[in-house]
Amino acid sequence: MAVIEVNHPLAKEKLNLLRNINTHPDQFKRYLEELSFMIFYEASKNLPMKKETIETPLKTMDAEIIKNRVILITILRAGIGMTRLIRELYRETAVGFIGLKRDEQTLKPITYYINLPKNTNNSEIFVLDPMLATGGSIIKTLEILEGYNIHPRNIISIIAAPEGIESVQNKYPNIDIYTCSIDEKLDKNGYIVPGLGDAGDRLFGTEE
Repeated sequence: MAVIEVNHPLAKEKLNLLRNINTHPDQFKRYLEELSFMIFYEASKNLPMKKETIETPLKTMDAEIIKNRVILITILRAGIGMTRLIRELYRETAVGFIGLKRDEQTLKPITYYINLPKNTNNSEIFVLDPMLATGGSIIKTLEILEGYNIHPRNIISIIAAPEGIESVQNKYPNIDIYTCSIDEKLDKNGYIVPGLGDAGDRLFGTEE
């Protein structure tokens, strides 16, 4: 398993704009989409390819195309803000949804919604969640997917905490984590520091 930080200058600048407390929800949404696009671009660079014969205006040639179906598994609520530009980049993607909310007493995730693509055989699966904090939501999602015989290879998160990375690595050592930043730590409430606050609240303007 590898943890890959996307260190492109544009990604770093947009991440700082995303963190800023003064960023309006509309701007937050745009930066979240753009960062998700950048991370997916990096995470998808090793997708398997296959040959297909095509006709150019001048001749017939063997071209390479993506071999397998690409599926995004989006963790609600904030994960829904990560998909739009990824799907514009590669329109053949399908999207599944897993709804989780955090029990504020135990910090454990509670499942409230599951809607997955019917055919996931021979697919490339990416799990999307803006925040990898305690790791509980990612681990719960991976456990749910195992029950459907779905085995993702990549996690895409905007920011991650060392504690969450360790938790995921301990249980799922073969999954790669792609992120823009490994932050300092979790606070006593399980929030990433310095972080960016609650991504769902900031995305949908419900923080107040």
